[in-house]
Amino acid sequence: MQSARESPALLFHGAALYETGRQQSGIAEIHEYLLKFAKNWTMNFGGVARYYAALQARREGRQDHASTLFEQAWEYNTSDRMAELIEKATGRRPEK
Repeated sequence: MQSARESPALLFHGAALYETGRQQSGIAEIHEYLLKFAKNWTMNFGGVARYYAALQARREGRQDHASTLFEQAWEYNTSDRMAELIEKATGRRPEK
């Protein structure tokens, strides 16, 4: 049986931490999810993880890397909600 840590629960816990101002703890969990567990779950979750990784890259001043990650987030998760989030973060809405 898989633990919650090996599931998207880790991703969403990390996202909750990130959103509540604990970016370092949150991004550590998001990166752990991406590196160890994302391959076992649907691409939509990978898109969410890449979105947060993009926010962190931008926060660190790595604009080119952030742009790449926002593009990947959109490739992995083409939902309307993801388009809204990317538009809010970048000022540009991705198109299907």
